[in-house]
Amino acid sequence: MRIEALSIKNFKSIESMVVRDIENTLILVGPNNVGKTSILDAIKIVASEYEPHPFDFQGHNNNIEISVTLHMDEEDLGRLHSLGKVSNYRDKKKVVAGFSFQVTDL
Repeated sequence: MRIEALSIKNFKSIESMVVRDIENTLILVGPNNVGKTSILDAIKIVASEYEPHPFDFQGHNNNIEISVTLHMDEEDLGRLHSLGKVSNYRDKKKVVAGFSFQVTDL
């Protein structure tokens, strides 16, 4: 599984950011306090490994918006199925065959 596109709005120091066409490797380079860690924390939110805090919001009336486009293959779906994240149906082949994706532009 790999990230193909990432959109972040109103999160920490990021007002609005869109990164498309992410290749197999992404290197975050920049001076201190430009948002490198904020990008990683946004990805962690999507993976349920980070819980936003009140100070992560940009402004009082702005919602945090994070959108990720993922590329997944059959092996990824099998792994998610074994973890119970995709379906509780026991036949993995039927889960993979019946899985569909909704693709939206960022």
